[in-house]
Amino acid sequence: MRAVFLLFTTTLLSACAVPIKDSVTLSHGVSYLGKTGLSGETFAPIVRPGPGMKLAVIAMPKFGRQQNSITPVPAAFEWTLPKAGRYGRQDFLAVSSLLSVAETRGDGARPRDPMFCIRKLGNELRAQADDDTFFQRFAGLVVAPVVDSLAVRYQGKAAHAEGTPAWYRALANEGRAIDFDAFDSATPVYIEFETVIPDQPGTTCDRMGREKVGVFARGADAFHTRDPAEYAGISGYPNVWLGRTASGAGPQAASIVLAVEVPLQLKALPGHHFVPFYFSVADVEEHLGLDVRGLSRRAAYFPNPALVPAVDKVAIETARPKSDQRFEIWFDAAGFEAAPTAPLIVPAHDKSRVLIAAGDILYWRNASR
Repeated sequence: MRAVFLLFTTTLLSACAVPIKDSVTLSHGVSYLGKTGLSGETFAPIVRPGPGMKLAVIAMPKFGRQQNSITPVPAAFEWTLPKAGRYGRQDFLAVSSLLSVAETRGDGARPRDPMFCIRKLGNELRAQADDDTFFQRFAGLVVAPVVDSLAVRYQGKAAHAEGTPAWYRALANEGRAIDFDAFDSATPVYIEFETVIPDQPGTTCDRMGREKVGVFARGADAFHTRDPAEYAGISGYPNVWLGRTASGAGPQAASIVLAVEVPLQLKALPGHHFVPFYFSVADVEEHLGLDVRGLSRRAAYFPNPALVPAVDKVAIETARPKSDQRFEIWFDAAGFEAAPTAPLIVPAHDKSRVLIAAGDILYWRNASR
């Protein structure tokens, strides 16, 4: 009798489910992903990381001592974006690092000190706040605007369907043939955010007058294979890459890799796993050795009805969750729980076309070997 009841329940839920005709529709619902048109390029993605998401940087800085180049050593930094009121020292380190390389010139003007207003605001607040409240209040003026406005823009072309995980992966993690062996190719990554900087070099600050500034990820070449042929005459070094000319020039350029990662959870297990924002459900299966049967997703990431095929427009609204609920995506109607709204059904063979979204909870089992 119990087996019959479970079978009836599963059949009833499957009958209420909403099949998705084009699985890429689910990607268009992920609100922190956007796109912009660039001259001569295809639409390029914009990732707006929010609290709980991670900005990961791997860098090989170039150092010189007199006429020698010091062998670069990779350094990694991970910044998990904080929630409001939960700021720490790492957040100030991340913001100051971004500000130290930000473009502060405007319309041919002289560069401005990006720390000037931060110091000024800190000194003003120090005279008003007690020690117990100073840190979080100061972070609210300095860190919060950066976190709230942070955006990572990618540019380029990709021979994949727009909006698919493969398209995002190609633009964020791969290089183009046109960029290979280019002396100074256009940077594929651009970071922008809002902060308070002086109106003119070393002058006034307007606490409310935030300005958008940007950071080009110079040295973000996908191949890191700059041709040192122009320095072939250098002698007295192990190889030309470590050599420097009399003017101090050398071929070893600074290198950097920047990644945006999103958290996910495995149902019934504590903790989070972070994966690149362009990972598909199939990528997660391979990465963690799982078989994903379905997932629970935040209501904010529900598919945009304007992007849903006409035959699904009415039906999909029956699955729209309330703002404080989640909705479920099942693969081949293999749902585990009775969802508060009708689940969305995607064929299992389309897992490679479904992006993972921040905060997804996966229904899983160990992959069969």
